[in-house]
Amino acid sequence: RDLNPHDADVPTLLLFVQAQRALEEGSFDAGYLAPTVNVAQRSHADAAYIAVAQAVLKAAETDTQGAREALATALRTRGNDAFILYLAGRLEQRLGDATATEHLAAAVQRDPALIAASIALAETKSDDGQREEALALIDAALRRTSNHLRAKLWRGFLSADDVDPQTG
Repeated sequence: RDLNPHDADVPTLLLFVQAQRALEEGSFDAGYLAPTVNVAQRSHADAAYIAVAQAVLKAAETDTQGAREALATALRTRGNDAFILYLAGRLEQRLGDATATEHLAAAVQRDPALIAASIALAETKSDDGQREEALALIDAALRRTSNHLRAKLWRGFLSADDVDPQTG
């Protein structure tokens, strides 16, 4: 609400926020993203962000081939952008693509302050049985932003087995 509606960067920012929302929610109904993509196209927003948002929409519509093609376009256009890499990795997780971990790790490397990417990578590491690596990622995120709620929740989840439930 605080953004200037005439700022050309606003549609690009909205694409990121809404694509992230679609990928981070438990359910995967991204229909609310379509109007934002339309506005972004009309205002000539960043092409890579439009492509990654289109990939999320296509995946939500179960068009996995279209999603992968749109994602490839986004990565060709801005494959060094941490936000694009993060969204790509998150979507690839949803699609079961092996490149998810690579893209999430690249996002964390390019912008360590992007806590969502660190959490997503930690989730992947945890799922792969690499608990210590996952904890290290979460701890690094908490050193940067000590009050980050999702990072704190993941820290608690990953360290839950450290305490014997009988002794508290």
